[in-house]
Amino acid sequence: MSRKVKANPIKLSHNWRIVNKRVEPVLKGMSHVMGQAAAIRFFDKDSNDDYLALKKILSHKTVKNWMDDTGYFTKSDYKFWAGKETDESFLFAVHDTRLPTIKDIKKVKGFVSFSFERSEKFRLKRLIKSGLISPNTKGKYFLEISMALMLGEGGGKLDSGLMSSALRQGCLQVKSILNCKQQSDIIIFGFVDPKNISSNRSVNASGFIKKGITKYDSDSAEESIFYVISWPKLHRKINKNLLKISENKAKIIQEPQKTDSHCGPAVTKALLKFNQIDVSQDQVVEAAKIKLRIKPYGMQPKHISFAISKLAPNFQYWFKQNATGRDLNELIHTYHLPVGVNWQGLFYDSIAEERRTDPKGPHGHYSIATDIELKKDEITIDDPYSKYFSTPRIFSFRWFKKRWWDKDIEKGKLVLETHKYIFVLVPKGTTFPERLGLKQAL
Repeated sequence: MSRKVKANPIKLSHNWRIVNKRVEPVLKGMSHVMGQAAAIRFFDKDSNDDYLALKKILSHKTVKNWMDDTGYFTKSDYKFWAGKETDESFLFAVHDTRLPTIKDIKKVKGFVSFSFERSEKFRLKRLIKSGLISPNTKGKYFLEISMALMLGEGGGKLDSGLMSSALRQGCLQVKSILNCKQQSDIIIFGFVDPKNISSNRSVNASGFIKKGITKYDSDSAEESIFYVISWPKLHRKINKNLLKISENKAKIIQEPQKTDSHCGPAVTKALLKFNQIDVSQDQVVEAAKIKLRIKPYGMQPKHISFAISKLAPNFQYWFKQNATGRDLNELIHTYHLPVGVNWQGLFYDSIAEERRTDPKGPHGHYSIATDIELKKDEITIDDPYSKYFSTPRIFSFRWFKKRWWDKDIEKGKLVLETHKYIFVLVPKGTTFPERLGLKQAL
């Protein structure tokens, strides 16, 4: 099946990091998911520095012990390998974002490669025959991983977390580049020598699962451990790391909404901050291009999605209408994500006070669900409203469902109606199972 690969697939990052107490942009041309140790980029086939770095990695005696075909590596070999950005070959340079200076981060610390060439086609037939790969291969991509870090001279160890981080992000990038709508459309696999403890640890930690033992080639002297990517496991790894760098799982919103109309910008800011992207509510409004409408009409979901596309192009907005408690439970407890909700907010200490003071509203509001206990009939809401933003609010979920809707009325006309609407923000390339019914914003 012929597929066209997107041009310039790695977008420039708008994320920020602290380097030597100065705020500086993450290096241009790199892909980096916050919470991950590594950043990755394509090797430049015309760069002599990149060529020498890769040659040095491949020439190390330890790398030669574990990898085939790492003998004399010429510049023409490099141009052929690094110059291939097709649906059958991807070669990424690995950088360590934990290093103290930009100069240090610029140094190539390793590589991850994804390839599926002619020899792999014969290998795939053996894997199918042995039951390690499903025989249903129609319309699917198959890619084999290889990897190595720069050893010696402070290059790091394979168990330092750098390689597992690079593999995770490489898998997400390749999936995004190939425009795979379903995670089952791409099968990424790898062979690791059982004696190579560090590589086995890195592959397992990156989101791969062990499927069995097999020979790399039919005439190989020894058997290898065969791994296949588990997308749910990879997503959990990514999201858990994001969760670790969040200050408090149950407290995502760190500041109140700026005005009564700024619940949307406040929630958007909080979701971006959860992913370590620091912007102001005013920047959200400016990115969404809603300066004139924010005060009278607030912010629609499409405006949140548009603002995120401008402020965080490496992230994707996913949403669902008619969501359920089970959806919230899975996103919060399995994927470890804060979930935006559009509902009829309670701006008073009790329903009785609301009935006395403001029974007709409007009550349309954005908040973030941070926990749900269906057996206890409880949902925890992080509310940007100034009176309640400092402490998470716990409501009856049955009561919340009755208010889990909203209507946008402009100049007396209904322009938008939502029912049990949820949304999440995740790194691009992340996917969810079809049964969840989440959709990507275009």
